Amino acid sequence: MHAQSASVDGLLDAMPQSIAMLDSEGRITRVNRAWRGIASQHGSLHLGTSYLDVCDRSRGEAEADAKVVATGLRRVLRGESREFSHEYACAIPMVGTRWFTVQAIAVEDGATSDRVMVTHTDVTDLLRARHEAEAGQTTLSLLVEAVTDKGIFLLDAQGRVQSWNQGAALLTGYSADDAVGRGFEFLYSPELIEAGLAAKHLSQARRSRSCVIECDLTRRDGTSFLASMALYLVLTRSGERGFAAVMRNETARRQSEASLQNALNGLEVRNREMEQFVYTVSHDLKTPLVTMAGFLGHVKTDLQHGRSERLPQFISRIDAAAERMKHTIDDLLELSRIGRIAGKTESIDLGSFLPQIATDMAEQASARGATLVCSGEHGCLFADRARLRDAMENLLDNALKYGCPKPGMSVEISSCREGELVTICVRDHGPGISAQAQTKIFGLFQRVDTSQEGTGIGLAIVRRIAEIHGGRAWVESEPGNGAAFYLSIRDPLR
Repeated sequence: MHAQSASVDGLLDAMPQSIAMLDSEGRITRVNRAWRGIASQHGSLHLGTSYLDVCDRSRGEAEADAKVVATGLRRVLRGESREFSHEYACAIPMVGTRWFTVQAIAVEDGATSDRVMVTHTDVTDLLRARHEAEAGQTTLSLLVEAVTDKGIFLLDAQGRVQSWNQGAALLTGYSADDAVGRGFEFLYSPELIEAGLAAKHLSQARRSRSCVIECDLTRRDGTSFLASMALYLVLTRSGERGFAAVMRNETARRQSEASLQNALNGLEVRNREMEQFVYTVSHDLKTPLVTMAGFLGHVKTDLQHGRSERLPQFISRIDAAAERMKHTIDDLLELSRIGRIAGKTESIDLGSFLPQIATDMAEQASARGATLVCSGEHGCLFADRARLRDAMENLLDNALKYGCPKPGMSVEISSCREGELVTICVRDHGPGISAQAQTKIFGLFQRVDTSQEGTGIGLAIVRRIAEIHGGRAWVESEPGNGAAFYLSIRDPLR
């Protein structure tokens, strides 16, 4: 038994806590090395001393804690409780205030008089670390809560929301009361939930310790938004595994990317158009130059041989070629100005605007034995008046040239509105246009009937004017049944 007691004493001495064994009366029957250090400082906790008497005699700052300890210890000694603990502060000379935990545990040892084991453990460093961690956690929580452009929240191992910052509330419309405790799949659409996407994302983060996903999430009001969500595997406050999530609204980025892609596509189209433009312009400008060069050669030859009777004819052909080149250059300059030089947008009453153009072009129509007729109800729209007039004159000139091959024919002008689009129609009753020609007729230098005068730029001008007004130009026709040319203009300021 002595050997066993010595073994217990050795084990107690090896413990860092201050340990004392008490009998049923609360007297100290055994202590370890750390306790003996306390006893040497206080002079009142030696072997045989009543621990309860020391507590009962305590006065000053220690009195309140001593009474709590004495009460708890008596409950353990009487068998009313198996264990008791209490945390208290102690001012130590030359050291300062230290924090301790006193713990009393009932023991069952029939071989000795020991009934309760009392331990005093210095927990100052532990408490300081805990307080620092709590302060850091508080600071972190305040910082996270202050973030409004990102949703930041914690999930437990099953994906249930544990915390929810202001940014998450602003992004989704769900408050913290709405979100905390729910599985985070409530952010996903029913289709994505049915596909098991939320579980897949958690599984991926669990395997790889993190994952970044991008998908459409659902707000409380039912609308959706493109979100990127980063999930990180973390330890929660309780020490269990969970996830930290950072969510961002990527809708603006998607729109920017789409706008950039549209701009790139538009630039590619413009580049192709420019290549075609350069090729076509070089060809159509070269043709009159070749004509002029040929007839100038004839003039030179006749002059060398002293012949002059054909000179007026040659000069007339040269003059006509030069005039054709001038018209082509003027039309190209006009086309280049459209969209580059901003015009004034104003309210236009089509009820007076369209009949006025018909009146101004009546003489040109009369020369072909045709009439211009305005029909239907005409409303108002906001547009560039000068450009809209250019477009209408080109459409009517085109209809008179190609759609009125014989006297007695008419060209009808009408308009209608569908939502934000105002569409003007110029309809003739001429020979019509083949489907193949309809796909090219609005291109540069494209003419259905090359026997008629013109540069083939008029309909290209119409298309450009429609485009800068947010609309388009097109033709509907069947050979033998005339043609209807349409010009649509976007007019949101109705």
